[in-house]
Amino acid sequence: MRKKVFIIDGPDGTGKTTLAQRLSETYNIPIYHLTYYKDREQHQKQFYTATEMMKDWISNSEGGFIIDRYILSEIIYRKIYRPDEPLIKEAELMYEFMEHRAAIGEIEVIIALPENRDKWFQHFSKLCEEREEMYSTEKILEVYEEYLEHWKKLRYNKHVMRYDLFENMEGQNKNKVTDINDAK
Repeated sequence: MRKKVFIIDGPDGTGKTTLAQRLSETYNIPIYHLTYYKDREQHQKQFYTATEMMKDWISNSEGGFIIDRYILSEIIYRKIYRPDEPLIKEAELMYEFMEHRAAIGEIEVIIALPENRDKWFQHFSKLCEEREEMYSTEKILEVYEEYLEHWKKLRYNKHVMRYDLFENMEGQNKNKVTDINDAK
């Protein structure tokens, strides 16, 4: 079976990492996690690294991997939580790259976005009580709504799927998640 490249994106607390770990087990491929760094250079570098990894894979079709968060997170979280911060260079090109490569079937994009927004918000609020989350409940519903708008635009592409953790949650987290900066 040919290995795959998956991009999983969505608001915090929607099961992205759990899904990434399940896919990693199924396809025996590594996970690379992108996150927010205050150091702008380090923050941008992870997006360039992930994009280069996808370009290399498209050229060689060897291996496969999962990217846990990608450019949608940068676009949406910056807009909601860091509006004074400039968008990383080439973010729009990265978005178009992702959209195009999914449209032609070279990558799979999964938007983790439960149908029941209120149930997810309660779940996220509980997670904030149990563990340290990067973002609070303060503006997280705005993040959900932004992802929903992107989903509405992307949903006609058969290689862009929606994942609902309440419909698909089962199993334990077993695989290690690797920071994108450790990829090369």
